[in-house]
Amino acid sequence: MKVLDSNREYTFSKIFELNAEVDEILADFGYSFSQEKLALPQYSGELKRLQELRDRIEDVLPLVNLTTELARREILIAPVVVELVRQTRAKLRIEYSVNYRLIILWINERLRDSQGTAFHQHC
Repeated sequence: MKVLDSNREYTFSKIFELNAEVDEILADFGYSFSQEKLALPQYSGELKRLQELRDRIEDVLPLVNLTTELARREILIAPVVVELVRQTRAKLRIEYSVNYRLIILWINERLRDSQGTAFHQHC
């Protein structure tokens, strides 16, 4: 049974409001979903000042509302990433904003196309 109605246009927020499982939504586009443990490269050097970083984050936690993704990213994630980049000298590429309108148009085209076409792609 399809989760998405090919006669409707969806925004990202509307897709996430469907209360459908990720694999069900992806199946509507002809994709499958799997969760796997990633084997990422490990840094072999010593990471210093992690306790200082932890203390700084924990010091501001009682003062910050972390209910939004933006707040969590700015308060919890960004300081950790910046410190790791500083210590490991790894290059950090920050993504530019995405034109969601183009993505939504692409999704809507795929929904219309999928009525008569079966995709057998996997991601």
